[in-house]
Amino acid sequence: QTCALPILKLEANLRIEPGRATTVIRKLPQGTKLEVLERSTIQRSDTGQRDVWLKVRSGKDQVGWVLSTLAEFDVPEGIAPYTESYAYSAVKILQEVEDAELGRVFWYVVGERSATIDPSIDFDGIRVFTWNGPRHRYETAYRERKLRGVYPLTVGNDGKNTTFRFYVLAADGTRTERNFTMNGVIVRESRKRP
Repeated sequence: QTCALPILKLEANLRIEPGRATTVIRKLPQGTKLEVLERSTIQRSDTGQRDVWLKVRSGKDQVGWVLSTLAEFDVPEGIAPYTESYAYSAVKILQEVEDAELGRVFWYVVGERSATIDPSIDFDGIRVFTWNGPRHRYETAYRERKLRGVYPLTVGNDGKNTTFRFYVLAADGTRTERNFTMNGVIVRESRKRP
């Protein structure tokens, strides 16, 4: 398992394209777990308001779009007290460790989303939680704020260390990839060589 998936709060239409009038692939029941692949903001013609849509994968290969207001991340219990004033718009498991008293626990990387964020941005902060075994608690190993982060946030392994990657969106709409490597609890950004 590599991620904590968002869950549908209500039944939702899975659509081919983002938009309230686009073709429905099928209905997804309440409680369906989703993998978020992309995010899009669409202007509504009837009200002038904007809808935020998530491109999601449901099951093995069913991909489509759902309204973001119908999905919420089931924040893992261990890191729920650390959300502060943020909503988590991405939660990925980095690795699994053993605690002598509690058994299996996970390290996480999360995308933090503030209430005033630009709607074209998926998250404006990134945070890595690692587990302090002797103290039996989560600690922040890395945190960066004031980002223009966009999906996907992915986790991997370079053969030796855990890695994660996300993208930042420039004002002109270009996306830049950012890659990070973990050496134990130390998080370092992988700089590209010229």
